[in-house]
Amino acid sequence: MEPLVSPVLLEQQAELSRRSAEISRELKRAREEVRRKEKVCSAACWRNAVAILCLCDGDTSAACAYASMHRQKAHNSAALRTQLEQWWASSTVADRRARSVAPDTAQSRAAAKAAQKYLTESKLHRFVEDSNFGFGVAPVTPVVITEVHRMQSAVDEPAACLLRRSASHKSMKQTLRRWRHKYKVGIGRIAPRETEPLALTQQKVGTSTPRGKGLARKGKLVW
Repeated sequence: MEPLVSPVLLEQQAELSRRSAEISRELKRAREEVRRKEKVCSAACWRNAVAILCLCDGDTSAACAYASMHRQKAHNSAALRTQLEQWWASSTVADRRARSVAPDTAQSRAAAKAAQKYLTESKLHRFVEDSNFGFGVAPVTPVVITEVHRMQSAVDEPAACLLRRSASHKSMKQTLRRWRHKYKVGIGRIAPRETEPLALTQQKVGTSTPRGKGLARKGKLVW
């Protein structure tokens, strides 16, 4: 004989199952919301930031600047720096090599290439900045190309290079045009300094003065 079950009990069991399913969905949404708030950047951005961290030997400045440039919740840069420091402290030498110089997966290889390219772009930005504010000159395109090739001399992976030596001059100029747009670097000349009176110049002989003060127009880098 089949056991007999009261319709009231069946209705209660169905209602209990429905409420249990609703609670499970609510808990899942709550967990996802917590993870989303704790997440300081996307997965791809995190892989690239870790690769930059490894290439910079544990310095978090470039990795945080990369995340900020790519608009990955720049207001959480302190949390990102903390997570990067924790990862660096808990990682081994093999882990760091696998994320930078000897990647063993497709994702880590892509992250290493992106990290090397970003570091070259950052070095180029500092080179133009030093040329503008340090020496008062706007470097011409051939000088910039030569400097980029010098920076890339230590990069083993050609795909990670900002400018390939085998590329045409037109292609290099197009790449630099995109780089200028990305870093908001203009094209122009830097006005020479105003000529000072002879007496004032003689007073400054033998004293050290800041180089390049007020050279770039409105604080914008140019070449």
